[in-house]
Amino acid sequence: MDLSYAPLLTWLLVVHLLADFPLQPRSWVEDKARHRARSRFLLLTARRAGRLGGGRFCVAAWRTLFRPGADRPVGYRHQPLAD
Repeated sequence: MDLSYAPLLTWLLVVHLLADFPLQPRSWVEDKARHRARSRFLLLTARRAGRLGGGRFCVAAWRTLFRPGADRPVGYRHQPLAD
């Protein structure tokens, strides 16, 4: 099993827990409990979690695709043209 994504998944889990519990006002929680999927705060909670985790995700994805100092993505194999 490839564990190269373990730090990223850990970060996304931490961000999800932060956005769902300590950073969420009680009024949002009560509105989501009352209106369920129709709550306007459900989208705001998702957006907040996305913004918290999005920057780290972009940096991790960039580092996964491009090695420092490399000019092509990891896994790219140059195939010479056949004559």
